[in-house]
Amino acid sequence: MRRLRVTIGLVLATVLVLAMGVPASAAGFTDIDDNPFEASINALACRAFVGGYDDGTFKPDNLLQRQQFAKMAVLTMGYEVSTADVSPFTDTPATYDPVNNPLYPGSFAAVAAEQGIIKGYPSGAFGFSDNLTRQQAITIVVRAAGAALADAPEDYQGVLTYSDPNHGDNLKKAEYNGLLEAIPDLAAWDTTGYATRGEAAELLAQLYYRTGVVLTLTGPAGVQEFTMAELKTMEATTGYGGWKNKLGNITGPWQYTGVAVGALVDLAGGGDEITVIASDGYSKTYSADELAGKVDVFDPATGEKITDFSDQVTLVLTYETAGKPLPSDDGALRAGYLSPNSNQVTDSKLWPSEVVAIAVSPSIDPVVSTDWLAENLEMQGLVIVDIRSAEAYATGHIPHSISIPAGFYTNTAPEDMAPGRLYMEVPAQEDLFKLLGDSGITSSSKVVVVGGYDPMPTYGLADMNRVADTLIYAGVRNVAVLDGAYPKWVADGKPVTTDVPTVTPVTYTGTVAAGMFVSTEYVKNHIGTTLIIDARDATVYSGETTEPWATKPGHIPTAVSLPAPLIWAEDWTYKPAEALADPVSEVMDRGVCGEIIVYCGVGGYESSWWYVLTQMLNYNNVKLYDGAAQAWAVENEMVTSQ
Repeated sequence: MRRLRVTIGLVLATVLVLAMGVPASAAGFTDIDDNPFEASINALACRAFVGGYDDGTFKPDNLLQRQQFAKMAVLTMGYEVSTADVSPFTDTPATYDPVNNPLYPGSFAAVAAEQGIIKGYPSGAFGFSDNLTRQQAITIVVRAAGAALADAPEDYQGVLTYSDPNHGDNLKKAEYNGLLEAIPDLAAWDTTGYATRGEAAELLAQLYYRTGVVLTLTGPAGVQEFTMAELKTMEATTGYGGWKNKLGNITGPWQYTGVAVGALVDLAGGGDEITVIASDGYSKTYSADELAGKVDVFDPATGEKITDFSDQVTLVLTYETAGKPLPSDDGALRAGYLSPNSNQVTDSKLWPSEVVAIAVSPSIDPVVSTDWLAENLEMQGLVIVDIRSAEAYATGHIPHSISIPAGFYTNTAPEDMAPGRLYMEVPAQEDLFKLLGDSGITSSSKVVVVGGYDPMPTYGLADMNRVADTLIYAGVRNVAVLDGAYPKWVADGKPVTTDVPTVTPVTYTGTVAAGMFVSTEYVKNHIGTTLIIDARDATVYSGETTEPWATKPGHIPTAVSLPAPLIWAEDWTYKPAEALADPVSEVMDRGVCGEIIVYCGVGGYESSWWYVLTQMLNYNNVKLYDGAAQAWAVENEMVTSQ
């Protein structure tokens, strides 16, 4: 089973209250096509910094309030916010929705003020519900950008007027640094007028491109994030490139600068295939040949295919054209093919814009079939981990497999399932590394996890995913699970043995994915801004039934229901990635780069959705709440309404 290579519908987060609406549909915003700020809206919506209306629109021409922009700016900058942050302004309203959005508006305003990006009026008020002016928005963005923006020379004069005593210097700095390049007819733009939602998105996107994580790189080496400044510290590739679309129209060639995709693949741990993902949900998969530059090139003058092209074309993730940031409608990054001379263009399908992530495929698929495993039992570096009980392993197992029962977690006694305890927690790093090393596993091993159906199929399969997740957490680069687990191996007539292989212990070294697990406090402080997925059965989510480890009925506020049993078909094999994308799209309110927290009762079911989302559907910002409902219910309330 390959990773999903089709577009996962981009749906968008509810970010604001008071006329900001609810999540847009899975098809994306219906009213931003050809809008000058379309790419910027997509960039923010993918990360759940802005949201849409329940009719599927964004309404880019609507005005917005100061409290709304303050929240958007705080989210864009990634400032930490909690209920302990108290607004200093005299007109701070009470929280509009204490259960589902406890931080808005007061806590967001408090953090924005503490960071110095908003200052309020001389009266001590902020004017929470006042409409935001364009120059106020620019000033907030310039303050937030700080040293990321260069000072304008004293004699610089763009097309705007800089005479306003409160905002003039910030207008000048913003224009000089190119933050306003996408504003239509900038010379006629009234900076004292009210800002629209589209204009606000454009300003915040330009801020984010200069301060935030613009690229998430996933692969065998784990998840890596890069700001624009960090990408620019890598060796730069400059060349010429352009594209020919299906109508035969030619764009370019123009000069671009960026990072060779091959260098990024190496950083990701190597691979023969990548998927480039855009903020609007589009994805493009490049084959090994395409990564090597083996693509058709065309004469930019005639559009005819060049059969004897002598230059080399290189796939590059570009961030500049002619020494300036990419045009706004390209987003922060665009992939494409460059050559030393301006003598070629390539197919437009090879030039995805608005790039936010690159996923490098591991050397084995995340879910492998019994046929594949049977054919590769002798593969160099392959380690088959049987997580069933030691007794089950002894009665028969896959040839060459080693036994690591799933009970290696801490707190696995029956009494640890009681409310107020923490059941089945990840071992300490030292203990986990020793277990892996004693089992002969290295970070470069190709590990296939094999489970069973005890005590029931969904629990056994969830254990298999949890072990796979733990290996990924520990830094193992290539991890897979066996489709259908051990029972399918037997049912398919594959070989079984009782021979125990000899294991040569090693000293395991790896880099743990430190941000993979989050605490109760983290979840509490991200209610209303992060998508929380409840992987338990629907009746537990609704409060109709309870589980012994969390006797309070219901779910964490704002959580959406996505029961883990939806992952498997009737024969307990994984549903195809395309089918798994369907239930995900029904609850997903952000793109592949937006933050998601998954939880369940004690940590099993959530592991299954984490594995599917990250390893099969290319979501790259998914976190596990390992304490789960068992920990949450100790001091926090559940709710029974969505």
